[in-house]
Amino acid sequence: MGVGDKKVPRILTSNDRKWTGIPGGGHWVDLKTRAKTDADEMYGKGGGFILAWGLPVFLDSKGNLIELANWFGVYANAKMCFAAMMKLAVDCRFGFEMVREGLPCNLYFDIEWMGCEEEEETTILRILVGIQVYMRRMYGREFALQITRGSLAKGGWFKCLFHVIVTGLVFDDNQQTMKACAESIQATLSEED
Repeated sequence: MGVGDKKVPRILTSNDRKWTGIPGGGHWVDLKTRAKTDADEMYGKGGGFILAWGLPVFLDSKGNLIELANWFGVYANAKMCFAAMMKLAVDCRFGFEMVREGLPCNLYFDIEWMGCEEEEETTILRILVGIQVYMRRMYGREFALQITRGSLAKGGWFKCLFHVIVTGLVFDDNQQTMKACAESIQATLSEED
């Protein structure tokens, strides 16, 4: 592809679905912008649910690690998407919600670093406690934290991922109000966290 060429979006084929392990249902494309447009067209402005799916990493014939991009699936709602994902084996679920700007969302955090997961376990625990302490102080109650974790190959290293969702606390949008809350929580953490 030359400079200035636009990438033409692809729609997932049945062959693609087999090797990627993508869950059933949904309308799948390989561009985030196309998924947003399709969701708006199919379910109304801001409607639908978009699932991003990390593609498998593999070694080419020369032993080089090949990292692929994501596919994006548009479903009518989260319930339909999660029902499709539940049909997959637990260790084969590589999807995550694509949060769209300007729409209501739960408070969430993406905690990522390069390296070994075990090295950062105490840091993660301190961050989780910090989130809970802040939420209790600001809102006067306990909130459940849903935590998913994983890793992916990135430039010869492993990128460790912790995704934390604070359930029961929904913000009007993720760019203003939720971001301000997340930054307030971050300000309470120690510098090493």
